[in-house]
Amino acid sequence: MSTISVNAEQLNEDQSRRFDYFFMEACRMKMQGEFQKAGEMFQNCLTINPNSAVSHFEIGKLLLMAGNEKEALNFLKRAAVLNPKNEWYQIYLAGIYEHANQFPQAINIYSQLHTDYPSKTEYIYHLGDLYTKTKQYLKAVEVYDELEKQEGLDEALVLEKQRLYLMAGEEKKALKELEKLLDEYPKDERYQIMLGDYYMNTNNTKKAKQAYDKAYSMDKENGYLHLSLSSYYENLNEKEKALSELKTAFKSQEVPYQQKMQILLQYMMSATEDSTLNPTIDELTDVVKKQYPEESNTYYFYANFLLDDSTRTSDAVDNLEKTVKLDPSNEEAWKQLVQIAFSDMDSKKVLEYSQEAQMGGIKNPLILLYGGISAHQLKKLDIAKSSLQDAIDITPDNNSLKPHLLGSMGDVYYDLGNSKQAFECYEAALALDAHNAYVLNNYAYYLSEKDSLLTKAEQMSARCIDLEPGNATFLDTYAWILYKRNNVLLAKFYMEKAIHNIDEDSDVLFDHYGDILYANGDLEQAKIYWQKAIDAGGDEDIIGIKLNQ
Repeated sequence: MSTISVNAEQLNEDQSRRFDYFFMEACRMKMQGEFQKAGEMFQNCLTINPNSAVSHFEIGKLLLMAGNEKEALNFLKRAAVLNPKNEWYQIYLAGIYEHANQFPQAINIYSQLHTDYPSKTEYIYHLGDLYTKTKQYLKAVEVYDELEKQEGLDEALVLEKQRLYLMAGEEKKALKELEKLLDEYPKDERYQIMLGDYYMNTNNTKKAKQAYDKAYSMDKENGYLHLSLSSYYENLNEKEKALSELKTAFKSQEVPYQQKMQILLQYMMSATEDSTLNPTIDELTDVVKKQYPEESNTYYFYANFLLDDSTRTSDAVDNLEKTVKLDPSNEEAWKQLVQIAFSDMDSKKVLEYSQEAQMGGIKNPLILLYGGISAHQLKKLDIAKSSLQDAIDITPDNNSLKPHLLGSMGDVYYDLGNSKQAFECYEAALALDAHNAYVLNNYAYYLSEKDSLLTKAEQMSARCIDLEPGNATFLDTYAWILYKRNNVLLAKFYMEKAIHNIDEDSDVLFDHYGDILYANGDLEQAKIYWQKAIDAGGDEDIIGIKLNQ
């Protein structure tokens, strides 16, 4: 008789042989990923032997993989009933119940496993965890009491029981658990600190201080003691003492990096409403930096804290640069560096950051966009084109950044002398966002420069004015198109509005205004504005010709 067949004594030799064949074929197909065929083979096994636990179990797993949880559960339950001594079947079924938040059923299974195998501690731990999840804290304690009888006093177990008693509101019993450790290890200051914390949590500040003082007499350098003392003084509203203890705790190597960072982040969040905390944050951060100079997160979180203060942007940049030096994969830090440099109109720095980020494996559309724009401004057109194309390739059409990328690519193509490709980019951008004022303006302006489709250019430029009536650049474009269409009086009206709205002198706007004034017969004013255009950085050779004529 085969060893595969369950309840094989009920099968004759032919049935047993057929069962084994189908079972082995099912296992082979399952290994090859042919799950449907494997299921059919396991069903053949059940046809031969309806009481085959292993066949029920395997079909249940396949159904689970297919997402049919309800039917899978029926098969898995049947397998567990047919072979109740198979621990794996029971554990697997309990896991399904737990995943479905059917905790009472999972508890029943683990309770039975604990009864059947009382020496297996993993079942005790899991049963205790299930009782905890269902807020049956005292039942969890009972289970852990059994474990303690088997394995003796264990710190982790005692502390877990103390925690459970506290959650159940049994403060005195929680204290007794902690006293077990105090009695067993009277010279270990950690338990005195825990005792102090217990009394602090139960609002007994007098006994808390006594416990902390005793711990201090044992080891005054203990970092956790100073953390607890910081909380103690904070609760008493003795701010200076609390801060002093916290600084001492931060200097201790005992307190791990992650815990220090959690405290620092809490202070940074509080500083948004209380700026008096800023010097403390600076000091604590400096301590952490010196202890853990290679931890990039310290610099990153500190940089973001500094960015909330516009007077400390330079320091924030220094910390962001240190962040990406330690962790070149920090995409957000690169984005922040690029955005800060872009807002400062530092094209060289933007391009530098963008290229360094790409060398570090970062392919972010926003970084590539800013890098492309900056390369364009620096007249590095091939770099601009490459950067923008990389961004376009990885940005889906439904991303709001895509029209900006296409629009910027259009600008680059135009400066490369390929107006056809430029206008195709603008059309593609507007197909995604018909109200993109930046694209509408540039497309309209370049059409006017080519004296091409001026009616279309005027319509697009007018839409820009509707979107942003006070934008000097848009007003200039509209006025220039009107000038190109010989509507010089209206062009003068809109050009005057543009001049009125500029924040700083613009050689382009002054030059355009000079041309429009000249077209309106006002030669003297035209000369004044052509000269202003030269003074603002315009091409003296070209503008000078108009002045001399």
